[in-house]
This record gives sequence, structure tokens and C-alpha cells, in this order.
Amino acid sequence: MGPGGTAYGHAFTPHTVTPVARVCDGDRAVGDGTPGPVTPALRDALLGVRTGRAPDPRGRLRPVPAA
Repeated sequence: MGPGGTAYGHAFTPHTVTPVARVCDGDRAVGDGTPGPVTPALRDALLGVRTGRAPDPRGRLRPVPAA
């Protein structure tokens, strides 16, 4: 629910942000198995817009009146 009890829907392709914690190439690995600081920040920003806690900077969400 958004502000004032307004329900929101979304038509995004990515529904969440998933961290890539480790990349392996043969015997070489990059990463320590934990997400870095950028992934949680992106996920929080996306969820904030989707839930109405943060403004929609591109105006892609449209209110859906409650039935």
C-alpha cells in the first residue's frame, strides 16, 4: 500500500536485486561470498519505490483504486 491507502502495481522486469557474491574462473575466484555495500542500497531503493515509501523518480507507478 502506498500513501493514503493507495495500492500500487508494477510492471518491472527485475522484481528484486540479487547480489553476485562470488565469481569463479577456473582456479581464480573474485569475491569473498558476501554482497558488497551497493547491492543492499539498490535493493532498498527499488523496494522503497515499489512500496510507496520513496518517490518514483521516473513516474512509472500508477495508483490502482481499491475495489
